[in-house]
Amino acid sequence: MTPRVLVALAMAGVASGCALTDFTLQPPPQFEVAAGSRRGQGREIVVVRPFRDARPVSRCGMKKNGYNQDSASIFCRAPASMVADLVADQLSQAGFRVLRDRRDASPSTIILSGSLEQLFVEPKNNYFSVEIETDVALRLRATTTYGFSAERLFYVKGDEATFFAAEDDMQLSFDAGVRQLVTGVVGAVANLSERLPPPPAFEPLVPPQPPPSPASITDPDLEGGSK
Repeated sequence: MTPRVLVALAMAGVASGCALTDFTLQPPPQFEVAAGSRRGQGREIVVVRPFRDARPVSRCGMKKNGYNQDSASIFCRAPASMVADLVADQLSQAGFRVLRDRRDASPSTIILSGSLEQLFVEPKNNYFSVEIETDVALRLRATTTYGFSAERLFYVKGDEATFFAAEDDMQLSFDAGVRQLVTGVVGAVANLSERLPPPPAFEPLVPPQPPPSPASITDPDLEGGSK
């Protein structure tokens, strides 16, 4: 065998061995998606944390063997909390004043709550390459204390093409998917904050005045008695 063939077989053996062991993803490294825009302009926004974890399965992905069969699990730590913290951090980078407690919200403050509905990493084995896909879905709800309410589902797919489904490539695909999601959320929230109608103006309540009593009513014809 030629040295090139031996190297290829050795790498295939390593990849096959890795496909049989579980793997835990790490949170994406610090990144900035909108720090330069400062679109928040100091506006307050509440991010209710953590987001709800509504994923259909608890694991964050799977590994596959050479027969394209599920061979091991991919895990990640508290993904709903991780996504909520990344959204809050990037909104702060974009110039928003991020609050944690909805009780601190003014009538014009947007309150964000979310539900992580999908986060799954899966290799797609082709004949000569592997495409690692990361599907991420987040349902986000924006409300205000004066009754405004809107909901949107964000769905993105992170891709990483490689010759072997190495764990580093799985991490890169995961990082790309999460970054795309956070980028979309920050842009959508900034657009909403710029277009949100102002809260309705409420006239101050004036307590009703009691009607005057008959004794307090003066009749000019009765003043000074009869003439």
